[in-house]
Amino acid sequence: MPVRKEEAFSLVELLVCIAIIAVIAALAVPSLTRAKMAANESSATASVKVIATAEGVYWSTFGSGFSPDLTSLGGPTPCFPPTPQAACILSSQLSTWPMAKSGYTFNAMGTTQVPNGMYYGFEVNATPVTFGVTGLNAYCNDQTGVARYVTPGYSPIGVGQGTCQNVVTVMGMSGPVGE
Repeated sequence: MPVRKEEAFSLVELLVCIAIIAVIAALAVPSLTRAKMAANESSATASVKVIATAEGVYWSTFGSGFSPDLTSLGGPTPCFPPTPQAACILSSQLSTWPMAKSGYTFNAMGTTQVPNGMYYGFEVNATPVTFGVTGLNAYCNDQTGVARYVTPGYSPIGVGQGTCQNVVTVMGMSGPVGE
């Protein structure tokens, strides 16, 4: 009976294949990280605009100015009936602790309080949970409806009266978010 020689890959051939896979992975991972960061930033911009819209709904629903804080725009699940303390306008993901979504944390406060207790302004901001990993920009919006950004977004823009409006436009660094 003739002896058959079995064909197999040599150790060198296997090491070459592993090296090729490692090079491809090294090229792909940074691209995936940048894509994930861009998706997080897009989500943060949209969420800041959603919160600003929710403030307008709060104003028109309760007739008592803008909400005092982000928690007042949401409510426990199931959220019914809506009240000024739990308006049931925002999802609990944005309106309950830790108020985070897609790698960003959010904050909102009523501003320009008048003697009757109503807030005639508001400030919203979004900050990356981990700068350089989940996002590069910080975002804000206020009663003017103009969403703005700051790069680098190491820290929150702030929710004090006029904070977002005072973001200076510097080409490529800060200014209004494009529509």
